[in-house]
Amino acid sequence: MNKPARRRGPGLFLCLAPFALSAVLLGAARRVPAWAEWYALHIYPLFPHTVGRLAGLIPLSLFELLLLALGAGALLLTAWVLLALAAPAARRGGGFFRPLCAGFGLLCLLFTLTAGINYNREPFADRYGLPVRAPAAGELRALYGELVAEAAAAAALGGAEAAEPNRSAANEWRKEARRAMSRLSRRYALISSYPPPKPVFFSPTMSRLGISGIFSPFTLEANYNSDMPAFQIPSALCHELAHLAGYMREEEANFIAYLACRESFSPAFRYSGALFALGYVLDALRAVSSAQEYAALLAELPPAAAEDFRLAGEYWRQYAGRAAELQTELNDAYLRANAQSAGVESYGLVVDLLLAYRRGDFSEQWKVESGKWLVESVSFYNGMDFRRGGWQFGLGGIGDSIRPRRMVSRTCAGT
Repeated sequence: MNKPARRRGPGLFLCLAPFALSAVLLGAARRVPAWAEWYALHIYPLFPHTVGRLAGLIPLSLFELLLLALGAGALLLTAWVLLALAAPAARRGGGFFRPLCAGFGLLCLLFTLTAGINYNREPFADRYGLPVRAPAAGELRALYGELVAEAAAAAALGGAEAAEPNRSAANEWRKEARRAMSRLSRRYALISSYPPPKPVFFSPTMSRLGISGIFSPFTLEANYNSDMPAFQIPSALCHELAHLAGYMREEEANFIAYLACRESFSPAFRYSGALFALGYVLDALRAVSSAQEYAALLAELPPAAAEDFRLAGEYWRQYAGRAAELQTELNDAYLRANAQSAGVESYGLVVDLLLAYRRGDFSEQWKVESGKWLVESVSFYNGMDFRRGGWQFGLGGIGDSIRPRRMVSRTCAGT
């Protein structure tokens, strides 16, 4: 008596097709950056405006739930394989592994469509004519002085509250991050609306790994570490939203995050952006300064900023260890595999963009925007009723800690 034919999973072609299509698309993006730029501007926005909006309706991080599900699935798969190995040969066909391979292929294709191609788009500096070059003598020092002034002005305008952690402001910060990024889209090629960033429930675990934020290309979510020092949160929100907007290079996401914080009317965001940039500029100055010169630079920091840097350093040092080092190594390999040859050092390349922004036609724009923000912000806040909850997004000092670059740059996207 003939046995009924056993049903098979997807054929070999269906298993390999997503991988092949991903390879073709990535190859085209790397060879023709203009095509990758066109894709980022015209095709990619469909994903955050559909998948991202739907995911945004759920307050929990779907990416976090996905990771938990994958962990449980890995345990079940291990049990399944052990049982299959113990079964007769006739029961150990490829019917299970082929669908599994097809599933991984689809995830690979989704990553390519929502992140991989965007890694290869035209550089932000080239698109907007930012004159990136080696800094002239004193140029880096001048940038530092202007950022110190920005931090001091933002802290002073917000009062003591703008330099103190206040987690009750987190919900308003998430809204303000979206507003700031939307305002920035008037001048740069960014999407005009954003799904809400989401706090990760297992944020302490993120801290142990040295991570302050994660952009999920599978669920189109901007996730952030809600356990880290509160004054670091707004700049992390804008960094992850910059990735969601299609800018995957880390230095560009850092630069866009700084501009978005600077565009905000919230003193907390302005303060956050200034300290976020100051951390990288100080890192660059430390490499070219003597110990005495560097100590003099630190003495110029506003007292609130110096204290925030100290507290943030203490917070992250308590989590320093092999887990954080391993995450850095994996992130470095991931970035290099996605056409960022500097790896984790690419975060610090934001200093080149900050310097370029001050040069030429942008130098006057930098000064005009600073004065315009101060006038508009004073008018805006003077018109608010400080007895009501609307003042929330003026609360909470935000900053970035003075740590080695590999520690500062943990607002990692796509990892």
